[in-house]
Amino acid sequence: MASSSRSLADDIRGRSDAQLIELVLARPDLARPAPADLTSLAARAGTRASVQRAVEALDRGHLQVLEAVMVAGDAADRGDLLRLLGTDDAATVETLVEDLWSSALLWRGADGHHVVRTVPEVLGTSVAGLGAPMRELRPSSPAEHASPEHIAAVVAEAPDDARAMLERMTWGPPFGVLPTATPGRVTARWLLEHHLLVPVSADRVALPREVGLVLRGGRLHRGPELTPPAVEARTVSLVDAAA
Repeated sequence: MASSSRSLADDIRGRSDAQLIELVLARPDLARPAPADLTSLAARAGTRASVQRAVEALDRGHLQVLEAVMVAGDAADRGDLLRLLGTDDAATVETLVEDLWSSALLWRGADGHHVVRTVPEVLGTSVAGLGAPMRELRPSSPAEHASPEHIAAVVAEAPDDARAMLERMTWGPPFGVLPTATPGRVTARWLLEHHLLVPVSADRVALPREVGLVLRGGRLHRGPELTPPAVEARTVSLVDAAA
């Protein structure tokens, strides 16, 4: 187990030889050409190009966990991750987190795991089909507008047509065009006035991440896909018979 670190570079410098070999095997581009030292290796591991290659190579389970760590925020506890992933399989989640650490998409600090700074750039603002956080969409918004309890209470009071509009945006994309017809504009105006939608241009609105999570029941995805689907094995004789 590596010691707590203050940055990705610090984390990589603290890894054992075996852990460094595991990192390079997971991300072979880090060794081409051979880095001069561990600081150079860490710098290369944090570049957008290398991180993008590593993210694109992830299977569904590892990607879902990486998204959950990013959405939960720095040093989120395992309970937060389990809730976001919609699972109680703590052992599998822990294994996937450690895999992401081994491949240097996460680094381990004294307060928990952190995503490498270029991961959000690669995943983009619509992580798992969610919008950007309220504070990014509207920095002047009071903190209570992003509170799950406040959001749930407002949603509970929303008219049926407003709820229907929210449902269409719940699983993404988290953007919409303001309706031109009167009934739709009235509905959108109600959602804007109650801070469930945020204007991003003269005719476009966004569903803030916090609102999307409440509408999804606190889950990132409709269901967790943390393990690869089972593959049915067939004997040679069965394959020949089918042919």
